[in-house]
Amino acid sequence: MEEREIRLKLDRETKQLVCRLLRQHAEELKEKAEGQKTFCRLLLAHQLEQTHEVLAQIQAGWKQALPTLAVGKALPEPDGDGHDQSRH
Repeated sequence: MEEREIRLKLDRETKQLVCRLLRQHAEELKEKAEGQKTFCRLLLAHQLEQTHEVLAQIQAGWKQALPTLAVGKALPEPDGDGHDQSRH
C-alpha cells in the first residue's frame, strides 16, 4: 500500500470539521469491528490506524502553522494508542 503525507491548507473551522468527521469514521470502524471475525477486525484495525495517522498529520501541521493558538482544545491529541484523549 502506498504511503503518502497528506497536506491540507484549510481554515480553522474546516479543520475542525475534517477532524470531527475522521473521529466519527474511526468510531464507526471500532463499532463494526466488535462483531466481526478476526480477519475483518484486522482490516478494520488497519483502517482505524490510518485514520488516526491522518488526524495526527493534521494536528502536527496545525501546530506548526498556528503555534500560538490553543490547538489542544480544538483538536485533542491522540494518546499512545492513537486515540483521542478527550473521549476517555
